[in-house]
Amino acid sequence: MRFALDSFKVLRLPTGVYFCKVYRPHILAQAINSSFPNLATYYAVNIGAGDGKSCFDPVYPLFLSGYEGLALEWEDNKELFKNLPSPKVKKLTGVCVTPQNVAEILNSAGCPKQCDFLKIDVDGYDGPVLKAILESGYQPKVMQIEINPEIPPPIEFAVLYHPGYRCLDVKGRYGGFYGASLSYVLSITKGYGYKLAYIDFITPYTHDVTLVKEEFIDVAADVFGRDIKKMSAREFYFSHPPFLYPHFREYGIDSLAWRYRTDYELLIGDIRNACLSANTRKHGDSSVPFHLAIGPDDVDASGPSAAVLRGFEEGKVTLRDCFNVGSMRIKGTVIKGWSIKGIISERHILLAELRLLSAITVRRPILGSRFFITEVRDVTVLIRQAVTLFLMSVFSRIRAMTRPS
Repeated sequence: MRFALDSFKVLRLPTGVYFCKVYRPHILAQAINSSFPNLATYYAVNIGAGDGKSCFDPVYPLFLSGYEGLALEWEDNKELFKNLPSPKVKKLTGVCVTPQNVAEILNSAGCPKQCDFLKIDVDGYDGPVLKAILESGYQPKVMQIEINPEIPPPIEFAVLYHPGYRCLDVKGRYGGFYGASLSYVLSITKGYGYKLAYIDFITPYTHDVTLVKEEFIDVAADVFGRDIKKMSAREFYFSHPPFLYPHFREYGIDSLAWRYRTDYELLIGDIRNACLSANTRKHGDSSVPFHLAIGPDDVDASGPSAAVLRGFEEGKVTLRDCFNVGSMRIKGTVIKGWSIKGIISERHILLAELRLLSAITVRRPILGSRFFITEVRDVTVLIRQAVTLFLMSVFSRIRAMTRPS
């Protein structure tokens, strides 16, 4: 089996230190072809190809290895022809792909209905283009779709098609009003049998999700890790740090706070106001329509239960249980009067963004200003046990400090 693991990255952000595994999704298509050679088409589609190579384009390695396919770019980019000289790859520049014409373009190019790989990155109405492709009968084995990473699950957001849509405002800013959210992409692909396989907010210029047809999920699990078969959308979302370049901030809007909120009825109102403001600043009186809704919340975000904390103290909860996905952080000094906010999955325990709050009486610090841990696959049993014992001692001391005297 070929593995897509490319590297580990360590990011030091104001929200914590993140240890992230970086994958190359195109290898999933190659792995599926190796496992199911009778289904292989060796055909890939790149919608929003740019120059065909830059920004870690996932389709470029496939074309380089001899795949046939189609590369579409709305700008007149001459570098596309230089970087993809193979006559087996049809290059179309100056083409504005829309939900209305995408099926005809694919059909004219001879794209197989079940091509091996599809990438969509049009910096705008990506969601409606994807929806139009699926409704036209095309069902690629693997898809990589650019998403708007600032809008967290379960909020469904998508810019809808409008001929007046602008990718950038007059000052060259995205402004946060573009693309589709993770939940929107999942909502329109679920009915066609797609599963979420990978999310990437780490690779430069990248905020993409990789989806795979359900019949190939076992191959995807071999490539990306067995945990993906158990993870919810929100768990995937928290498995990578916040997007490094928040575009709503260009308009003075703090979208980072949305990431941690669970009051969805209020959150969607704040997101709506932000989208209306960004839409107006981008398009003036010619506002572009957009979709906004609360999707299904598949994660219990109420925080860890007393049983979980007892599991730490009694040694019944292991590091593997806690850090298969996501992260844990204790911020500030240990205080009397504390609360925990996190995410719990029924399938495995996930503590994300664990913080000490409610500063009442500061006794003495148990930890430094910040302690952060995240799962690294195949870490030795010795390290897992050592960190587990450390966490158990931390929770025991916290509980002792908060008991009534």
